Parts: sequence; structure tokens; C-alpha cells
Amino acid sequence: MPAAYPFNKSDNEILRDLLLMFSSSQGTAKEQWSILTETLINQVGWDALWKLSKEFCKKFDERYPCVVFVSVTSVNSEELSANVEVLSVPHKDVTLPEYVMDVPLIELWPTLKQKDECVNAEEISEFIHLQRYFFENLWMPWDDQEKEFSLNTIENRMQLHIELNNGTIPNCVAREIIQLRENAINVHEKIQELDPLCDDDALWKGGDVSSFEAVSSFLKTHVSNEFALKFMVSFEDALALEPDEVFVCSDNYEVPEMPLSQLSIRGLRQRLHNNGTLYTRHRSMRGRKNSY
Repeated sequence: MPAAYPFNKSDNEILRDLLLMFSSSQGTAKEQWSILTETLINQVGWDALWKLSKEFCKKFDERYPCVVFVSVTSVNSEELSANVEVLSVPHKDVTLPEYVMDVPLIELWPTLKQKDECVNAEEISEFIHLQRYFFENLWMPWDDQEKEFSLNTIENRMQLHIELNNGTIPNCVAREIIQLRENAINVHEKIQELDPLCDDDALWKGGDVSSFEAVSSFLKTHVSNEFALKFMVSFEDALALEPDEVFVCSDNYEVPEMPLSQLSIRGLRQRLHNNGTLYTRHRSMRGRKNSY
């Protein structure tokens, strides 16, 4: 793997750079970072090391930590992310898509050596390092709800961060403050996951039992009968289950190939909805494997 640009600035130097950057824009923390990203990272084709997140590794069943070599094909300044082309992986057992969308910029580390000599990788690297430092150490979940993110907030957060790490604040108190921040971030992420359910026509893409229970609990307190909840599952996944009812709302679909011995269809009833959509209801017998 190629080497990435190092970042050796002191806390005071980082504070100086952040104050300089934020003094030229207005809005929430994320809005200001979006403006800065659009202004300072207007190039594509730069190479970087992508340090995969735990969530991404879990999704693709890869061992964490994992670092791959990528080339950035486009940058989404509004979402602070990039689309990348995977150029090489650490070993042959790592299997990733050739192109990956919406990789957070803070997961990318521009490399010293670039295929395109016109790319100012050093400037891009320094900007991403500052953004990474901000979101990992200074950002709070409620910052995006504030209309204005002030320079005083940056100074106060930096002072707190320094005191948490230099022993000024007793270790027991420092650990509690850090834990409170981590808990707040976790709650914020859960809210972000559930927020789409407040749309007029909500879409939940499925998950494990605990996720379903969390969604159900949210629905009971936040959603009325005027909302719609859609559950999405592939035919492969559906046929691996033993549901009490299966509704097929399409007249054009294919069932994947499988041995006929695995299929046992019973209690099939059909009815035609007013709009012409065919609904097929199927009740399965309990305790019987491979029953669909």
C-alpha cells in the first residue's frame, strides 16, 4: 500500500486553522463544512487510502481493520462524502465492489504519490485531517440543529478537549464526560435511522429482530394510521423464511432456481384488488421446515 500524508500539527495549530476556516462562512457546523468542501476539494481523480469503518466491514463480512487503495471519482460536498473506485485490496480474500458510493471523506487518507501530478493532494489531505479532527473530537450531535456555529464554540470545545487529555480534568471525570459524549452520538445516530419513518410514506429496508423491535416501539408513539410502512425483502430471503402470510403485489416476478423438494405450497388463495393488483395469501404450517 502507498504511504499517506502525515498530520503532525499541534492542538494550537489546529485551533488556529479551524478558526480561520470557520471565520469565512456561516450556518450550522455541517453547512459550513459543506461550503468549505465545495471550495477546497474541487478536484477528482486523487488517490487515497480508505480505512473501512466497522459498519462497512460488517456489511461485507470483512475483517476489521481493513485498508484499501482507492481513487476518488466524485465528491459530494453537501454530504461530506465521495464516490470511489477500488484500485487494490490488502489481500485476495477481501472482496469489495469495484465502485463504492458515499464514502465519508474522513475515512479517506490521500497518498503521497498520485497518478495525476496536477492534483494538490497535500492541500486535500490537510483539509480532510482538520475535518476528521473536528468530527472525532469537537463535534456534538446537537450542533447541526443550531442555526449558527460560532467561533467561540470551537474555542471552548478545543479547550475542553485539551483539558480532557492533558490531565487538567481528573481521569474519572474525564472518562465520564467522554462517555456522555459517546452516548449522545449513539442516540443521535439512532434518531437519524428512525427519522425517515416520519415521512408521509416511510420505507424500512429490514433488519434483525432488535431493529424491528426498535422500529415498532417508535411507531407506537410517533406514527398514526395515516402513515405507511413498507418492508423490503428479496425473494431469496423470503423463501428462506416460514411466514404466516406472504403477499405478492406484482404480476411480474421470478422465483430463483431451487430443488422442487424444497417447495411445499399449501393453502393458496388469491383475490383481485380493486386496482387490478393480485394479492396471493399463503399460510404455512408450523414446525415444518422448507415450507413456503
